[in-house]
Amino acid sequence: MSEHDRAREIALEPFNVSVTGDWDDPNKAIPLIIRRAKDGETPNIWACPNGGIVKPTATAAEEARRILRPTQDEKDGDRAFYRAQSFLRNAAKAIDINDHDGPIFDDDQFHFEVSDLLTHISEGLTDEEAEAESPESRMPSYVHAAEEVDFTWNPIDALEDWLHDNMHEDAADELKDIAVLKWFWKAWMANQTIKSWNATGTMLVLDFAGFQRDIAAAQAIVDRGRPGDPHNLAEGGSDAQT
Repeated sequence: MSEHDRAREIALEPFNVSVTGDWDDPNKAIPLIIRRAKDGETPNIWACPNGGIVKPTATAAEEARRILRPTQDEKDGDRAFYRAQSFLRNAAKAIDINDHDGPIFDDDQFHFEVSDLLTHISEGLTDEEAEAESPESRMPSYVHAAEEVDFTWNPIDALEDWLHDNMHEDAADELKDIAVLKWFWKAWMANQTIKSWNATGTMLVLDFAGFQRDIAAAQAIVDRGRPGDPHNLAEGGSDAQT
């Protein structure tokens, strides 16, 4: 066997095949030969490029290869595809910025209102950039709504979690004066005014024309499909079995 042949040697995992024809003794193992189809031969089984998995169709074999050994282009394309899908789902529920009363998030930081975002953009421009373009020209087509979050950390829960992870199972039952801790914490929390913000999935449209362009760009990515996907018509994957 040549070095090339050894490099292409296939180690198959167990799989099921259908065998046609008659054989003499149904109690004996059936001898089979699996090899690479020659030019002009019609294959009835396909192996992944690494030879480790065998599938009944070329499309299924390519699917398995793509899952187990995707190329970098396929990984990058998948990320872009799923981001575009997520964008389109959220875009379908987008609302006008004027219908939102609250903080916003621009994928960089939180702002009380749009004017604060404009100030943030303006302050980030160099002198040369400020002379060449206005801060408004750099405004995104949309931002995300943000919601206020209260300070809700609970030491009782934290204590029980720590005991669960580090002590015996009945340790929590042996704690003394838990009622005192609960009373103190309730009184202490009553004086706290800590607030924070979390970004939500709600899109707030600032520039409708720009937002429509973003939607069209995302739709184009989704329409092209995932690169290398055997089911993607644009990639010719559906013809892999012919």
